[in-house]
Amino acid sequence: MQIIGQDSGSGGGPDLAQVVKQTRRGFRRDVAALLEALEQADLLIPLAEPVAGATTGERTKVQGELRLQPHFLPTPEGPLFAALFTSAPLLDAIGEKLGWRTAGEGLEFCSIPGGVALEMAAGTLDEHVQGVIIDAGADSELVLTAAEVKQLVTGHPIPLVGYVAAIPDDHDKTLIAEPGAAPSPELVAALDRCVAELSELYGYELLRTFNPERDLEPHPTIKLRTAPGPVDHQHLANHVFGAVGPLLPPPGYVDIVFEE
Repeated sequence: MQIIGQDSGSGGGPDLAQVVKQTRRGFRRDVAALLEALEQADLLIPLAEPVAGATTGERTKVQGELRLQPHFLPTPEGPLFAALFTSAPLLDAIGEKLGWRTAGEGLEFCSIPGGVALEMAAGTLDEHVQGVIIDAGADSELVLTAAEVKQLVTGHPIPLVGYVAAIPDDHDKTLIAEPGAAPSPELVAALDRCVAELSELYGYELLRTFNPERDLEPHPTIKLRTAPGPVDHQHLANHVFGAVGPLLPPPGYVDIVFEE
């Protein structure tokens, strides 16, 4: 069942928008909650051309395969993103900004069950369409890469590592991974320089850790030892990351934690 409209009615509603916003933490449990919510709510697809046989504002039963000509989100770099929205006001806001129209007339949208809408968006992925954005331009904006979308449409919640900015509170689920290849001499030398340059640092420990809530694979974690008392952790973390960032092994990111 689909609803075609130009009105300001809601699609997935504020609850779905809140779930999408929560998913920006990137944790696996939040992604699982999003997949569950998409089974209960609709997402809106902006239309470049009207749907044949559908009437604006009416629920329509479509026989056979549903074919749409949606609008895509441009990026400054060139690639496009498929666009999905949790509500008509959010769609209207970006549509007005980008000058979206439907067959040269007022912008129409198609409201489709969320899981189906994500599958349809996944079907547009190619060398030109490189991901999906839900609620573009809003506080709830969620950017999904092509690889992430392909996993989600199979029903597999995965952590969105691009959004994970901190270790979650459930530290007991953070596992120390088995030792992998020895760190490069360049990485070790960079960390040694940081200790020499920063008087607040007393030493470090380089680990490999894995947390199923936030990681797809084991990754480096640097435990920095600092002197007791007030320390600007953000300054130290920025300095260390600037030094080691270009030298990190796959998957290319690092956790920095502190120990007095």
